[in-house]
Amino acid sequence: MINVDLSKVPSLKITVYLLALFPGLFLLVSIALGNPKAAESMVSGLENNFSLKQRDLLPLLLGAGFAFGHALILLSWWVESIVILGYRCLWKIYRKIVGSQRVYVWFSKFQGVPPRRNLLTRLLGKFIFTARIGDHYLADSRAVRACLGVATETLLKRRYGIGSTQANGPNGEWQVWYSVVGKPLKHLVAGMNAGRTTLACGLAGFVAVAFAPRLNNRYFLTMSFVFTLGGLWTPLWYFIRTKSPGGLDWFRLRSVIEELRELPPNRGDEEDQNAA
Repeated sequence: MINVDLSKVPSLKITVYLLALFPGLFLLVSIALGNPKAAESMVSGLENNFSLKQRDLLPLLLGAGFAFGHALILLSWWVESIVILGYRCLWKIYRKIVGSQRVYVWFSKFQGVPPRRNLLTRLLGKFIFTARIGDHYLADSRAVRACLGVATETLLKRRYGIGSTQANGPNGEWQVWYSVVGKPLKHLVAGMNAGRTTLACGLAGFVAVAFAPRLNNRYFLTMSFVFTLGGLWTPLWYFIRTKSPGGLDWFRLRSVIEELRELPPNRGDEEDQNAA
């Protein structure tokens, strides 16, 4: 008998891999319910050709669901990339058109002197301001960047022994330090994995329709469409949030704070507390 010491096995985040079972099993169960004759003939073929018993079908079903689920997870990753790329292209077109100097001059004339304060001018001003601001930083985002700099400098000094003079090289490498330090946020990673799994379930529903025509009804298609939209919401929200002024720095600051929490308290801090 083989004994495995799980304490010596590195953590592989098994839950992330087990999430692939949901879209895979959803695909297989949907096909079985939509085309029961084909499912029955497949089960009988396995029992007759491979001498399998009914109790042996459950591990086979889980294995097939695991394999198909990972394929659907990979497909959902491709769909996320395509959707985000499309949104990025639309955002650039929006900035080029709405945020152009010509539109800005036209809006200044349309607003008049003194400027109108009706609902239409406020909406147009909001759209033009959003398109023109781009990646420039507001006052709040500058404050977030300042906090990120302090937290990153503290983390580099306490955990890696890198001082501020060493970190700030001749070309100013702080942007590189911001992108590599910090611990991934658990709630964000869990949300991204849940959204990708939901998207994979929606794609599994559309794939099942091709193999089971009985599923081609408005109820099942609506459910698959809701799963797809729900799964796309999380990556789109994260992309829009990180593209906003200071949004990416806010996530980086949270990740650096999470890593600083794991460090033992500084001796200087303990002496200050004892003195107080």
